[in-house]
Amino acid sequence: MEPYEDEAVIELRRQKQEFLKNEIINRGYEGSYFSDYLNSKREEGGNDIDMWSLEELKGAVIDFRRIMDEYRAKEGGQENYEVLDAGQQGAGDDSNPNSATLSTEYSHQSKDDIHVIDNTKDEIYSHIIKVRTCEPSPLNDEKNVKVIVGEPEMVKGGLFSASFIQYKVTTMPFGWSVKRRFSDFFWLRSVIQKQHLGYVIPPVPQKKNKGKFENDFIRKRMYFLEKFLNSCVVNEEFKSNKFLYFFLNLEDENQFKVKRKEGDALRKVSRLEEVSNLAGEIPLDINANLKYYAAHAGELFNQTDPIYKKIRKLSKQLTVDLDQVSNTIFSIGECYAALYAATTNFNKNVAMGKNPYLDDIYLTLNNMMVSWGEQTLGQIKIVQKNMVYFYKYGDYENETFREIVQGRARTGLEYIQKKKELIAKKERLFLQQDLTRWELTPAAQKEHSRDTLLKNKSLAFDVMLPRETHMVRELRDTFAYQNSLTYTELDKCLHEKCKEYSSNFHDLAKSQAENLTEVHVHWADLMAHFTESKLKSSGNAQIKDRASVQQRVQHDEFAGAEDS
Repeated sequence: MEPYEDEAVIELRRQKQEFLKNEIINRGYEGSYFSDYLNSKREEGGNDIDMWSLEELKGAVIDFRRIMDEYRAKEGGQENYEVLDAGQQGAGDDSNPNSATLSTEYSHQSKDDIHVIDNTKDEIYSHIIKVRTCEPSPLNDEKNVKVIVGEPEMVKGGLFSASFIQYKVTTMPFGWSVKRRFSDFFWLRSVIQKQHLGYVIPPVPQKKNKGKFENDFIRKRMYFLEKFLNSCVVNEEFKSNKFLYFFLNLEDENQFKVKRKEGDALRKVSRLEEVSNLAGEIPLDINANLKYYAAHAGELFNQTDPIYKKIRKLSKQLTVDLDQVSNTIFSIGECYAALYAATTNFNKNVAMGKNPYLDDIYLTLNNMMVSWGEQTLGQIKIVQKNMVYFYKYGDYENETFREIVQGRARTGLEYIQKKKELIAKKERLFLQQDLTRWELTPAAQKEHSRDTLLKNKSLAFDVMLPRETHMVRELRDTFAYQNSLTYTELDKCLHEKCKEYSSNFHDLAKSQAENLTEVHVHWADLMAHFTESKLKSSGNAQIKDRASVQQRVQHDEFAGAEDS
């Protein structure tokens, strides 16, 4: 378990945050752009401030501001493109040219004309195109579908295969019940990801071999896998996916293996003509509102991610604290057990002056402390499930949110770059006035004379380089699709997160209320036992110890994870 953070670490983090606020935010630079720039410089932990020293941050700030200032100067002081690429840092820079940041803004153009450039306005584009209509599955017939993952069992390996854990997956209200192993869940996510371009795909926990047969690990994995499936079945598009249906419904192992191979053979959807959905159409949109939503959503995730991590870290520390408290209480219980043994031995060896009520007091106090320790152990289970596990899966979810924002930005960056290259090429061709290099179609050559085309630049740009123009328009439509879907998906996911919070902390409150009720009854019984008028006999009560309690709590906790 992780201890509390050192005060020096906290102070250093504060200094770095204050430095970045002064040098980035207060100087008019976009914080989310700088965060994306840091991500482009490091594959892992780029936006984790603890992974950077203060000196490294100072160097990164200097480079970032230089890049932004150079770009602004190149664009004539306008910030409407705001394209920042870590690979465009000047001659001799060894940084990866593919490491682009997420900030891409657009210039104005009409719906179909990609040749008009106006750096003072945002591009506006809106269109709806037809796509293939997919068939709904039985999952779409039910609004409230719930999946339960439980009853883990080890399947021993053979001569050439390793042992693994398989889980019972039950889908309600259908009553379907199948057995699936972790690799099946991992496969399902990859298939959904291949088929649903631009969607937020719920996360599956990372593969791990160390400790994978330990109860704590299995409980946590079951919680994550159940969250994954329940996140899938709230999405109507995912519910129509036949592979999700096969995963939840197909009991025969050999038939399921056939479907797995079929899913493995699928090619990833990357073009709009390959997209299919229930509506049979998709919206394409580029506008300022969607641009700013994506930018601020990315900034929101960057801001909340370290806070969520801190809550999870403190929650883990809370389980350590509760474990220490329970051990202390159990130790006091052991002291009363020792006192009980001493008085029992005394009463056994004397012929007169026996005091059985002293035995009763020590026995009752032993039982009281052990029960108290057991209730404290129960608190650990509640904190683990409703705090530690909950926020750990939230970490995984934030990564998927960030992926969709990054995917949108990469496509947008490619679109802007290709469009600018095409405009520059058309400018050169128009100035050269060599129509043989314009790649005009026979229809265009027949409809427009040479003199007309050379006198009308806008018309010339419309008809020249038709193949490259079509490619850029396709790229624009792909970006417009991802742009629209980014808003739809993130908005939906944030609303679902509200529901998850409500459900999770309702569950936590219920568990705490039940636990407090047990505590109340326990202490009330103790009050009744220690009446001033008379000490009561403990009857058949026996000495308790922490070993038996911890064994029972672990068993109950594991059974509870199976039932959840």
